[in-house]
Amino acid sequence: MQATDQDARRSARADTKATAKKPSFFKMRAQLLDQGRTNTALARTDNMWATLKVYASGGENGLHTHPHEDHTFIVLQGSARYYDRLNIRGEPMPGDSKENKRVPVVVREGEFFE
Repeated sequence: MQATDQDARRSARADTKATAKKPSFFKMRAQLLDQGRTNTALARTDNMWATLKVYASGGENGLHTHPHEDHTFIVLQGSARYYDRLNIRGEPMPGDSKENKRVPVVVREGEFFE
């Protein structure tokens, strides 16, 4: 008996289900800041990762490039303004410059975003 295309598709779906990984879940709890920024790894696979970045009000941009990656930004509180490698006047702005607001981290003790 010869297998039909439909049988082949059913078999492929069964193989996919057998090798599919279960989802994982996480909660976000982020320390609020008075100054600087933090990075917290939330999830990672071979092809994707999620990082929670917390910026203080007026926080630094930490400008950099990833020529072979995409970014998604979700602002959970407040507002954000993003610039490429240029400042608001269209001039170059190095990531460690004073204008880019690179400063030490100062946490708000006992204050979190959850």
